[in-house]
Amino acid sequence: MNRLLFTALTTVSALAAVSALAMAPAAQAQPAPTQIYSGASGPGKCLGVKENDLTHPFMAKCAGYAAENWTVSAPNGHGFVRLQSQRTGAGVCLGVAAADTSTVIMASCASVKNQQWMLTPTGQPNVYTVTSQLTGPGVCLGIRPNTDNSELDMNTCKGAPGQNWTINP
Repeated sequence: MNRLLFTALTTVSALAAVSALAMAPAAQAQPAPTQIYSGASGPGKCLGVKENDLTHPFMAKCAGYAAENWTVSAPNGHGFVRLQSQRTGAGVCLGVAAADTSTVIMASCASVKNQQWMLTPTGQPNVYTVTSQLTGPGVCLGIRPNTDNSELDMNTCKGAPGQNWTINP
């Protein structure tokens, strides 16, 4: 009788363990890093983070550094993504300054509107306009005029090359 009870309990325990594994959520794969280019600067310049100032993103000659690699998060329930720099390690994302919504910054990643971005396809492969949840759909991420195509800003969407971004998967 003890052997029969042991066998039954062992079988039930094994089935419970298999059932728990089958019902556990699958680990989500991390998105691969990508480079981001502006239509104004072309593929020769990448969106990056300055080596000595991790708070200000900028455009610079692509050189294969971690500062040029970004992770695009999976869209949230409203279609917004986060753009996280690989240079700064886990936890630093592209955002819009809350006090001056024309200024683009880097800050600790959080579930806040100023770090939520909508990527809207332009009709060209992997090319998007990028808008912030904070500023709304009529204000695009772009290249600040007269800065040698190196500084970013938020400005009225005009369809200008500096407001088109190539984000390769």
